[in-house]
Amino acid sequence: MAAESPFDDHDESQFVEDCLTESALPPLRIGHLLLWTAVASVVFAVVFSYQRTSDQIDDPRSALTLMWYLPASAELSALLVVLLARRAGVRDWQPGHGLLLLSGLEVLAQLVLFAVFAAAGEASYWVHSVYQLFRFVLVLSVGATLAWRTPGRWRWVFVWAAAEPIARFFSRLLIYSFVGYQSGYHGMVAVVYCSMLLPQLVAAGLVTVGMLGDRREGKRRHWTHWIGVAGVYLFIVLMLVTLTAVMLGPAPTAGDP
Repeated sequence: MAAESPFDDHDESQFVEDCLTESALPPLRIGHLLLWTAVASVVFAVVFSYQRTSDQIDDPRSALTLMWYLPASAELSALLVVLLARRAGVRDWQPGHGLLLLSGLEVLAQLVLFAVFAAAGEASYWVHSVYQLFRFVLVLSVGATLAWRTPGRWRWVFVWAAAEPIARFFSRLLIYSFVGYQSGYHGMVAVVYCSMLLPQLVAAGLVTVGMLGDRREGKRRHWTHWIGVAGVYLFIVLMLVTLTAVMLGPAPTAGDP
């Protein structure tokens, strides 16, 4: 029997209808790539609108920051596929779908924040503080719920996800104690990025343990699961690239915009 292509032949006009009438999670189709394109267009439109009204338009880090929203838009698209399947009655919820949910909710929260800043024409410290509090509650509550509902080794991924905001805060304090508050621009950049990387490295380790357990048990996962898993590792790679580029570049001067 010939190997089945990951892309099924479906008329594009029937794509949404097919998603709503699936009896199982759908195979990867051309329509899913078109969905990713549409989602990415909306995401980048909001992010560009924010950057045009902020100092980031002249900051070389802005281009590096934009790289993260490409895989993030793929995660949002995969989450939409899973949610459409659940609406059709599919109850196949896999660990990677929980990762998609966490990432998707955080991206949506960021887009709302950027839209508010773009509408106001400036970045408000008060609004950003509210966002940080909202993010803390969101990640903690959703992560704890997923940990309670997820069996086996994968549960610890979501236990750690719920604890990530606290771990990030304390890792930043710990790094500050070594680097010092008067370490200059590059020192502060290292503190911020490393405080985000350290919890993510722990998460990647726990995800790896989950994948190895699945392999030993012979479990097969859907492609949407792997989109969520890949996002964990891609975030680390993009953070390392951004950190390296910023650390090798010059520090901004008082005369910079």
